[in-house]
Amino acid sequence: MLRKVLALIAACGLALTLVSQAPAANKMMFAGGYAPAVYTDFTAINSTLPPSLYGYSGPSLRTITDATGAITYAPNNLLTYSNTITNGAWTKVSITVTVGVADPFGGTNASTITSTGALGYIYQSKPNTNSGLNAIWIKRRTGTAVVSLSTPGNVDITQPVTSSWTQFYTSGAPFGVQSYLVIKLNSVGDAVDIYGATISVVTYETSPRPGDQVITTSAAYYGPAFDINAPSASVPASGLRDEATATNLYLNSGAPATQTMTVVDGTTYTGSILGTGTQAFTGAFTATLIGAAGTLTQTTQAAATVTSLVATDTGLTSTAFPQVEVGSFATSRIITGVSAVSRAADVIGITGFLASLATTNPIIVERQSIATGAISRTLYTKNTFAFATGYWYRKLIVCPASDPTARLTAIAGTTQGPLHC
Repeated sequence: MLRKVLALIAACGLALTLVSQAPAANKMMFAGGYAPAVYTDFTAINSTLPPSLYGYSGPSLRTITDATGAITYAPNNLLTYSNTITNGAWTKVSITVTVGVADPFGGTNASTITSTGALGYIYQSKPNTNSGLNAIWIKRRTGTAVVSLSTPGNVDITQPVTSSWTQFYTSGAPFGVQSYLVIKLNSVGDAVDIYGATISVVTYETSPRPGDQVITTSAAYYGPAFDINAPSASVPASGLRDEATATNLYLNSGAPATQTMTVVDGTTYTGSILGTGTQAFTGAFTATLIGAAGTLTQTTQAAATVTSLVATDTGLTSTAFPQVEVGSFATSRIITGVSAVSRAADVIGITGFLASLATTNPIIVERQSIATGAISRTLYTKNTFAFATGYWYRKLIVCPASDPTARLTAIAGTTQGPLHC
């Protein structure tokens, strides 16, 4: 049996060592004697993508439905040069910086900041109108004076810094339209080592999230959106979400209130709410949404003649997150403040090992439509497959080139049972 497997992998033009070095999310599976080169279960990964297989960029915040069933934000870190304290992105007052210091994870990527005055501090602030979560690793080097870490709202919180690495964190509303991360040393000569700073946008979380702990350089980090049982057309869904750009016209969606929006005559819009309550539309079109606990309720209509749309809300909670957007179905929640907010399109690609495959290597992809909730499996070659918007990607499997096409077509033709080669 082992000789047969090795022969099949060789026929696929792949080295066994590459498979064994693939991330934990990729497993060797056997069905009918065929061993896949790659198997990725996106419903089980959550918050990250194996960089040796997939690339991702999404240059704006996006929300997800997490394991608790709550709406929150996908992994993010608003800071730039988050671990390069010498960079001008960090304002430094009465502070010197030493780099190349031992960090909490065995490297030498931490920095020492030393106060040269009675009050030395460093900080960054970033535009944000949502709940924020600050986190940073700190270790005492010299001195005994007070060390403070600010909340996102720029309120100092004294931290019990010792000679052991500890990840400190604070949370709360921003200060106006900015979130701050400030570290203060309250005595001349005091010094601490610091590593891995983050300002993350969240909804309800108050302690560090693993997915946010990403070191940035010149750009903020916005991670991929993994949903867990997200509502779509009242159908549960999960996996890696790939969406086109969208804009929510409904303002202050975290505090629903009757309001008027400007729409474009002849354009199709979808209004949607989560949970219970009622939203009635009048003006550019007429519709009534009656919510139900745990589900998404939506309606689609075209605006006509009148370009003012009035949404009258009754009994909507702060987690209803009303949305009015262009298109024929509801997309993921875009949380707004005093202005409309846009979500940039996801950009997902294949990299590294996957990119090196032969163009004819067969790939079977299982995905779920965001518009309808329908699950499908489709057979591609590496040359014809690309991630497309409008789906949750659930599973991807790369099969040997020697696997008969008719057999693969039959596997792709049913959504019953496990996905295999």
